Amino acid sequence: MIDFKNWIGNKFYLFGSEDSIDYDILVEVDEISPNVTISSDICKKFNEKISNILKDKPVNSNIGIIKNGKIVKLFKGTCDELNNVLFYTFNNHKQFFKNPITKIVEILI
Repeated sequence: MIDFKNWIGNKFYLFGSEDSIDYDILVEVDEISPNVTISSDICKKFNEKISNILKDKPVNSNIGIIKNGKIVKLFKGTCDELNNVLFYTFNNHKQFFKNPITKIVEILI
């Protein structure tokens, strides 16, 4: 079995609908640069690496920080929304790591 964390460098999680035209992926990181270009380039690098594993559809990566079972910071999108989407759609996809999201959160409007 391939050690995907060592190969990719980070844990990653697929989410969203089963019939999506691409793979939506959250890559877990320790920090997110406030520089949009740097964070965007990091996502592109993860897209390239993960595309070597998931070859049948395009890969759309995002980076996020997860603490105590919930998403606390993201590069793209809102933490509360992605937290709940990942919680509810995690089992729609073959996963390489255990679901890090342990609870849903209230959506902030």
